[in-house]
Parts: sequence; structure tokens; C-alpha cells
Amino acid sequence: PYVCPYRLVNIGYTLEDDGKICVVYFNESKKLNRWTRNCICEMSLVLEHLRRKDSIKCVIWSGVGRGFSSGAAFETNPSFACPLSVRNAYQAKGLMGDKDDLALKNLTLSFLRFNKPSIAAVNGVCVGGAVNFAWFFHDIVIASHNANFMYPFSSIGITPELGSSLFLPK
Repeated sequence: PYVCPYRLVNIGYTLEDDGKICVVYFNESKKLNRWTRNCICEMSLVLEHLRRKDSIKCVIWSGVGRGFSSGAAFETNPSFACPLSVRNAYQAKGLMGDKDDLALKNLTLSFLRFNKPSIAAVNGVCVGGAVNFAWFFHDIVIASHNANFMYPFSSIGITPELGSSLFLPK
């Protein structure tokens, strides 16, 4: 049966250099590109698409507006634009965590297995999980002169996610 393609809401991308370079960007600039549950879902979708697309040789991740990402949105009742059937299929293949995957284990593993050069182009604010995303999941991090990295985990009383407790020295 025909399945209508999903139109990304929180993430966008462009193809450069005849489709060899993909620039992926967080595009909720009014909220400093926060990571809603839907945004995290879209990160998994985009990452798997990029992994499968042989013509793409390099990926650049960035944010639009004043920031790279303000990190997790901490939603009490998250809403999803991404259809449940798509989320379930990705979860069944271990490519996306369920609603209880607060440490984002599946997303972390997907990024660590990603086999193409990846660059984080950090502009403005980069908070919490977005710092981990930039530092741990990319081959190169380019920070603009106005980049500001913040780790608020201990001050707000939560456990770091996206592998920081594994990758950061004790």
C-alpha cells in the first residue's frame, strides 16, 4: 500500500555539492531548537535515511537562529507529528527508543554506529544533551565565536544522557 511520506517538523535538511553533503538543522528557533520527543524521533528518522543513502558522503548538523540547541524540552505530555506506525517500526528495529528511553540509548547507539564523516557546526547556545550530541557523535566540532556550551545536569538534578556518563572523565 502507498504510504504518504512524513514531512519533518522540527528538523530540516539541504543537500549541497551535488547531493554529496547533507546539512541537517534543528529548526525551532523560537524555542532555541529544543529537543522535543518529536524532534528526537526525527533525528532517528533522518540519521537512518542518511546512513542508507550512498550518495551522501558527509553530514553537517547545525541549528537555525540564535542557538544550536537548548537541549531537552522536558514535556509532560509529548505530542508527535511522526506517525505511530513509523515510530513502532523504528522501535522494532532498535533504531528508536520508546517513551521510557530517557537516556536516549537507541539514538546514542545509532549515532555511534554512523559510518560517514559528521560535523557539528555549533552556533549560540548548546545545552545539556546537545553538548553531548556535538562533542561525542561527530568527527569534527566547529564552534562559532558566540557558541556557549552549558552542562546544567547537576544544577537541575537529573542524570546526564546521550552517553556523557560513559564518555566524560570522572
